Amino acid sequence: MTRSATCRRTSGLVLCCAVVSACLLPAGSWAAQGSGQLPPVQAAEFTKGPGLSPAAAALDFLDRLAVEAPEMRVRLPVSITLDKFRLSIVDARLGEPGEAPGRSLRLDDGSLGIGLADRARDLCTIGQRCVMRLVGYWRGSADGVSRFDVRRVDGVAHDTTAPGIEVEAQARR
Repeated sequence: MTRSATCRRTSGLVLCCAVVSACLLPAGSWAAQGSGQLPPVQAAEFTKGPGLSPAAAALDFLDRLAVEAPEMRVRLPVSITLDKFRLSIVDARLGEPGEAPGRSLRLDDGSLGIGLADRARDLCTIGQRCVMRLVGYWRGSADGVSRFDVRRVDGVAHDTTAPGIEVEAQARR
């Protein structure tokens, strides 16, 4: 056996022993110095922002927020319309319960895990249209359509819930 073949076998044996020992160690033992607990997650606090009417002022506020503080989350009432089979969202607009829906929205629900259409199907039990409270990041308006990155669904908005735009009290980093 040559010297290079011996070195290859030895290094392969060392690698196998390292992998096996890593697999046999109890989970989390590599982080034994820490407390073993994750820090508690603080609930986000939202403060009341401007109302949705007049619509131009509300959109101006949100567009300024998207430029000046893009990391600031907002909670908005969004009127969602499902298709006739309740499988997908065909229209989403900024609007309060009981009002005519306003500006058209393009919603990005990629970070939710469970799609917004599935959540709307479960929460909006009557009819094809309902107003939901969505938390996320306003990404601005262009060509008559506004973009909103949805990060959380806070349920269906009822007439008794806080109206208008709500802004997170402290920006997330």
